[in-house]
Amino acid sequence: MQNKGVVKYFNVDKGYGFISDQTTRKDIFFHLNSLVHQVNANDRVTYEIVKGKKGPEAANITKL
Repeated sequence: MQNKGVVKYFNVDKGYGFISDQTTRKDIFFHLNSLVHQVNANDRVTYEIVKGKKGPEAANITKL
């Protein structure tokens, strides 16, 4: 299922960030390896939620 949200925070040097989900308004973690396209803070994106090592995380992140 494709979710929509906005990149709230992204640190290229550390390789991770957070997306604010458009529907739930909750923040979801993502790793640099999950990006299909380069993103920046405040970019609108679509993504899938997958089970990560420490809970749910975003994957297959695509910039809108």
